[in-house]
Amino acid sequence: MKLVVNSLISSIPQIFNVMLVNFLFYYIFAILALQLLSGKTSFCEVEDIYSIKDKKECLAKGHTWKIPDNNYDTLAQALMTMFEVSTLEMWPDIMYAALDASNTVDGSPVLNNRPWIALLFVSFLFITSFVVLNMFISVIIQKFQAESQKLNGLSALSDTQREWIRVQRFMASVSPITKPKEPEAKWRLVFYNTVQTKCFENTLTTMILLNVLCLCAEFYGASKLYLKWLDRINLFFVFFFTLEAVMKMIGMGLTFYFHVRENIFDFIIVVFSLLGLSSYMIPVNITVFRLIRVTRLLRVISKSRHIKRLLKTLYNSLANLVNVFFLYCLIVFVFTLTGIAMFGESKTTSDAINDNANFRDFYTGAMVLVRISTGESWNDIMHGYFVQGSYNAGVKLFFLSYMFLTFFIFINVLVAVIFEEHE
Repeated sequence: MKLVVNSLISSIPQIFNVMLVNFLFYYIFAILALQLLSGKTSFCEVEDIYSIKDKKECLAKGHTWKIPDNNYDTLAQALMTMFEVSTLEMWPDIMYAALDASNTVDGSPVLNNRPWIALLFVSFLFITSFVVLNMFISVIIQKFQAESQKLNGLSALSDTQREWIRVQRFMASVSPITKPKEPEAKWRLVFYNTVQTKCFENTLTTMILLNVLCLCAEFYGASKLYLKWLDRINLFFVFFFTLEAVMKMIGMGLTFYFHVRENIFDFIIVVFSLLGLSSYMIPVNITVFRLIRVTRLLRVISKSRHIKRLLKTLYNSLANLVNVFFLYCLIVFVFTLTGIAMFGESKTTSDAINDNANFRDFYTGAMVLVRISTGESWNDIMHGYFVQGSYNAGVKLFFLSYMFLTFFIFINVLVAVIFEEHE
């Protein structure tokens, strides 16, 4: 926890510099959007918005002239719109609305009136979302590595000393390869030689993959004959893997067999598979026992050296990932209480605010913030709490600060944690 917190605190100056660079591009593109689209994205609230010529005709016919939430009428609003575009959430809708912008102020939209405006949005996305915002990752990774070395006492060491420590740690993590003792009994020697062959291992791997495919072959509406044959095939696999376990026990001996973790894992799956054969012996749903056999696929994955390295990286970074998760939960907790205080009594009629997206209670509010962390329709929810005729500074500050902390900072902290362990 200390490592994660210290890395975040120490990276604040660099994050601030990245924010300034990012804001510079936001400002440039917001100015361009202000000059090109100010007052030209509004529309008349009718069924066919292209049928009205301008604001004057709209009001004359008794309709309402609507200013969209994403507009470019002021520099602040243009900056807000460009920030929403940079998060990649609902940006095509914002771009296509700009393509339909009128040529005159207070004019109605014209379908595909300005197709060249798309270049403005594409270039903005490339510079901000694909280039500048990724600078957050490099900053956080750099600070996380520096704090990790400082915490481990490596910051005062030379490169040669660090390399020596790395080699020593690698040597300490290497475990000797244990091999089973060759049995003296000739009848056991047959099983011993069989399970040691490469052909046996390849056959076992093939059968595991086929078993998983058969488990994936079930579908809703299948005929009884189809399911009957599928059960017979699965029964064959159960007996095959049971035979494999018995052959290894005889050939290697019980002591060595249960000394290897992979064998213990396989034995547990075989036991559950045998228990799942009869619904009369088990008082619970036997589907659970059948699904356990899918985990046998993990053994095939473990045979790959590169995949094992990635899995080991995830395992070694688990402690820091848990710390990041707890910090994330703390942020969600604080913002949920703030959201309940700000929006708990809101009377908004927006479609975005419904039974599954609101701050009327703690659970729903927390789930909304988790959803916003992924970027899913966060700006739609924010617009749902806007009050017409108000600048909505409090609403914008709440959602923008939360998006910055979670979407731009904590997601990159996860990358830094895993990258550090991978290195």
